[in-house]
Amino acid sequence: VKAGMAGNKFTSLVGASISEIYSYTIVPDGKEKEFLKSQSIQLLPLDQKTHETLHRLGIKTLGQFAILPDQEVVERFGAEGLKLLKLARGEDDEPLKPKTFDEEESQAKDLDSPLETQIGILFYVNSILEKQLRDLSGKGLACEEALVILKTENNQEIPIQLSMAKGTNKTKVLIDLLRFELEKITLPALVKEVRVSIERTSPLLSEQLSLCQKKETNVLSQILTQIKRILGNGNILSPQIVSSHKPEGKFQLIRYTHHQDRSSKENRKNKKLDKRHITDLSESAFCFSRNSILGLRLYNPPKPATVKTEGGLIKFVIADFWYGEVAKQIGPWEISAEWWSEEHDRYYFEIELSEGEQYLIFFENSSKGWFLQGIFD
Repeated sequence: VKAGMAGNKFTSLVGASISEIYSYTIVPDGKEKEFLKSQSIQLLPLDQKTHETLHRLGIKTLGQFAILPDQEVVERFGAEGLKLLKLARGEDDEPLKPKTFDEEESQAKDLDSPLETQIGILFYVNSILEKQLRDLSGKGLACEEALVILKTENNQEIPIQLSMAKGTNKTKVLIDLLRFELEKITLPALVKEVRVSIERTSPLLSEQLSLCQKKETNVLSQILTQIKRILGNGNILSPQIVSSHKPEGKFQLIRYTHHQDRSSKENRKNKKLDKRHITDLSESAFCFSRNSILGLRLYNPPKPATVKTEGGLIKFVIADFWYGEVAKQIGPWEISAEWWSEEHDRYYFEIELSEGEQYLIFFENSSKGWFLQGIFD
């Protein structure tokens, strides 16, 4: 192991190249050109033709190359020569780009004899996955999605998608998911080839496990696979909040996937959902002013109310199973039904009756009516 540290990539690389094993070279900031001038020209990323040309010209060090005029270097070596000239002078402004690893390529296994049992298929897939996941772990990656393709004797290919709620490097998790999927299908013929590919990866994250009990990862993926087997793939829905400033809130039900936020196709599909899927939330947190220290029980949907006003003040209210004279009121607070609307649709008031009860009511412009939103406990 050797290391180099400097103000740019090329100088750092040269420093590491000339260091002894298990040692390092540090180049102070601003001293790059001075450090490089005595180093061999072979440290530049040269092709064979350029190297031979410089050798014939008697240029053996980076310093000898660095003093050449820019124009002459461009005329002889082109734009690439000018780039090399800047490197020799310690001028390297190219940002550091972290190295990325390609996702695991597909691996196939021809079978000695055709398989007809689930156990045999799982055995061969397990042997392939163990190597793939071991290689991924070495790169600091985990598997989020894998594809298993079973090729039968009648040359039919059966794809089986294995999706994780989060990345894993544990073979058992994938094998358990595959077992659930195999229970749902009937093979038309014996399996003569097994092919496995890692479709999507993510950074491998360490887990803090209990000191007394080991946690099993990706339990959610396994549970969902079993639910899909019973209910069908399209019958698992997930709630998604609809943008609104209404305190009762709303949500829409969309088809659940592990990677909803990563799939633009799924997002476009969600925007076209039928309005029949929009349902009122049963609970929501909402408060206005000083009563935020109290609990607010919301009516969802709000209950119609009868309000008597006098001189711009609320005097009497009847709503649900209660009524009474209003002793105090705070408000109004104006809100729009949706954040993109400029028109204020609701005017909220906090009121306190003569008996001490406190309520949240509002007047709605669109319906020209009063409503009880909630009760402060």
